[in-house]
Amino acid sequence: MVAELPDRLPVKIPWWGAILLAVTFTAVGFAYDAGAGNGELGSVFATFYVLGCLLAVVLVQRSGLFTAMIQPPLILFVAVPTSYFLFHSSQIDGLKDILINCGYPLIQRFPLMFFTALVVLALGLVRWYLLRGVEDTDDDAVAPAPSPRRAARAAR
Repeated sequence: MVAELPDRLPVKIPWWGAILLAVTFTAVGFAYDAGAGNGELGSVFATFYVLGCLLAVVLVQRSGLFTAMIQPPLILFVAVPTSYFLFHSSQIDGLKDILINCGYPLIQRFPLMFFTALVVLALGLVRWYLLRGVEDTDDDAVAPAPSPRRAARAAR
């Protein structure tokens, strides 16, 4: 027997749920690294950031794919400088220190952001184009009745 694929994904979260999921995973990774006490964002932060972004693009409704696809750089752009400001706020004296202590770690994590965004974009495009017929109808949406012309064309 051949197993059939389900017509739809079992869990679909709205666009705001995708943001919440990715931000929560990123915050958990940040909290773990903050609790480690070394004052740096490490591999746990990176892992949770990537997992959160990937889960968001896989679990989001089709109508929220755009939000899930553009959020990885935005989340990292906010999370990394904020975390370093919190880690090193006692050592920051002026604008130059803020730019160095908060901007440099962001530059160091550019490859993480780039490759995460690339994979999330690829997954989103696959869901958008290849699964178009499977996920077109939402639970809360009602499909419009076909026009008489379309019904006649379909009958031919």
